[in-house]
Order: sequence, then structure tokens, then C-alpha cells
Amino acid sequence: MRSRRDRKGRSDSVSDCQNWQDLDSQNTVNKIENIETSVEVVDGRQKIVSRLVIQNASVSVMYKCSADNKVGKDQRLIYFYVTTIPEGFSVELGPSEEPLEQEEVSLSCIADNYTYEQLTWYRLDPQALQDESGKPLELDCHSVHLYADRLDGQLTYQERSNSWVLEMTIASITLQDEGNYVCEVQNRRSQEKHCLRKYISVKGEGEKHCLLKYISVKGEGERNTVYSNTYRLKVRGRETLSTQIHIG
Repeated sequence: MRSRRDRKGRSDSVSDCQNWQDLDSQNTVNKIENIETSVEVVDGRQKIVSRLVIQNASVSVMYKCSADNKVGKDQRLIYFYVTTIPEGFSVELGPSEEPLEQEEVSLSCIADNYTYEQLTWYRLDPQALQDESGKPLELDCHSVHLYADRLDGQLTYQERSNSWVLEMTIASITLQDEGNYVCEVQNRRSQEKHCLRKYISVKGEGEKHCLLKYISVKGEGERNTVYSNTYRLKVRGRETLSTQIHIG
């Protein structure tokens, strides 16, 4: 059966779970490929080993394995988490990976609710990326807050994917906003910190390219050369052409 969980990831105790169902190929929420039991040598002793192979995982559930002998009975719970987020934790930049100056930019930290909590955004101090001699440093996620400024963000819960999203928005990005941003999360069970770093590269508002063309034309009894200077100008993602013509 599925375990009941609230949005903070707390699960019901085993004693509260009722109506456990035996698993077979027909009676399951996740399609089962195989269930097999065999006798194997484990840690130098013969033991009975049962394996459950799931063919298609689509639902987060709680499995229970029970065993008994003449001494007594015991059971183990397996929390089986299914997520659409790679590694359960990811960072996204939008609307593009290379924003232009004055564009609105959003950084989203996405974490699976079953696994992570306490999402936090930081901006790294550029000086923290190298030591006094200029050599790059390996930053420890446990101490990232010592080398960064904490940033505000909007935290929302996505019920469909059972995940949290901490979104930080820069209304009009500038070249000064270029740099390293870090999202930090905490594992619910181990309390261990995990970090992902995202570098934002900002393009200038205008990029100008000049193409010089030489065009030969015939005038009245003479030959003139037309110099055509075509400027391709990119401004905030839109491309325009400007042409200046000189006859000599």
C-alpha cells in the first residue's frame, strides 16, 4: 500500500498502516518484472534471499518484507521513492541559458519532497573561488554560507511532481549580476547538505557586426565603385540591419 505523507515528508508509523497487500504480477501499482526466492551464501552462511524486480516504476510506495522461523518473526520496510527529477535535485535557468542585459531571469531550484528540504539560494563571492595565490578552491557545501550571500526566493509546492521549487527572479539582469549561484538543500534522513552551482553568463545589450561589401556598377561613360557598409545589430534578442552606401 502507499504510505500516507504530508508535504513535509513525514510518514505514518508502521503500526498505523493497515490492509497490507501481497504482491504478485497482477496486484501492484508498479509493474513487476519478477519475484524470485533462492538459497544463497551470504556472509559465509546459507540464507534465503528474495528479490523483487520492478519493470516500470511510476508511484512512490512503501514495501514490507516479512520473514519468520521457529525463533520468531521479523519485518523490514523499504521506502520506494519515484521522482521525475534527476538525482532528486536540479537547477534550471530561464528563459535562456545566455540571458541578455535587462532581461528578466529566473533561477529555479527543484528538489524532490521525499528526499530534500530547506532549499536555499546563495551567490558566491568571486574571491571564494580561489586562494591567495590565485589557485581554484574546492568549496565544501557545509561551509558555502561562509563564502556567499544568501538570496531571497519564492518557495512553492508542486503537488503533481511532489517537489519543492525555490525560484529567485532578477527583474532586469545586468553585467554585475554575472557570476556563480548555488542552491543548497538538506537530506531529510541524513541531514546532510547538498549543493548545485549555476554560472550565469550575461550578454551585453548590443552586439554590432560590420560587413563591408564592394559592388561595381557602370555609370554614364565611367565605372564607379559602391561601398556598402551593412551593420547587423542585435539588441535584446532582436536582429536589425542598417546599411550605409558611399559612391566613389
